[in-house]
Amino acid sequence: NVFGEVAVSQNGGIAQLHGFTATLHPRLFLTVLYRNYQKEYQNFYSNAFSEGSKNTNEKGFYTGLRFFVFRKWILSAYLDNFSFPWLKYRVNAPSKGNEFLVQLENSISHNVFLYLRFRQKNKQINSAENEQLMETLTNTRKNYFRFHIEYGISPSVILKNRFEYTLFREGNYYQGTGYLIYQDIVWKLPSGKLSVVFRYSLFDTDSYDERIYAYENDVLYSFTVPAYYYKGSRTVFLLKYKPINKISFWLRFSHTYLSNRTTFGTGLDEIDGNTKTEVKLQMRIKL
Repeated sequence: NVFGEVAVSQNGGIAQLHGFTATLHPRLFLTVLYRNYQKEYQNFYSNAFSEGSKNTNEKGFYTGLRFFVFRKWILSAYLDNFSFPWLKYRVNAPSKGNEFLVQLENSISHNVFLYLRFRQKNKQINSAENEQLMETLTNTRKNYFRFHIEYGISPSVILKNRFEYTLFREGNYYQGTGYLIYQDIVWKLPSGKLSVVFRYSLFDTDSYDERIYAYENDVLYSFTVPAYYYKGSRTVFLLKYKPINKISFWLRFSHTYLSNRTTFGTGLDEIDGNTKTEVKLQMRIKL
């Protein structure tokens, strides 16, 4: 399969993305993707594949493989080389980097699934010890090690456990480490009218640089992937109730506690205290 797309913004900036997928062997699959987003390209609503948060000022070449090793063991890997031709946040010169991942997963049975993952990201940022007239960059490296397992203990209950450890290096020296561990409990009625998701997390990182991201269940049409950093705990509770076919309710509660901070957040989002609580309530009616 071959695909591609080219877009031009009103100011003449061009963004393009091209790729293909191929079955090299009945058990080996390949994905290749090339992207080139000019720094002049402007589109507030674009959401194409990229390393940066916006589809601008970026070039990259991605290669991914998926190999069915034997039985239920699957090996996945990718390498993404990227560059930023112009300046960006905390980078006052053109820069480059790469990211690669290796993951081994296994569906032991219809009730048990687990995987091991290693991911490394290399990028450049402004040098903290820059005494020259010309801006210089320093290399940074983040290593992530993850173990994840899901298992059903009954038709109504699924447990999920994850442990993730990260190391951050700037230049030739390791700056800090961090970890995240959480327990998920997912319960639902066989009828599907009521379900509950509960998560309790513990995390500890030396700084924001060692932050770890993890997806969280949320209300309908909402997407939450918070960053866990500093030292503390986080609790998330999500309830979904469907009394009749045309009416659904969602209730979400989250609470974060930082044990080594006296304030929470920064700037306009700063809270005087080391806790933050959020509550969401949503109702959907189908007409």
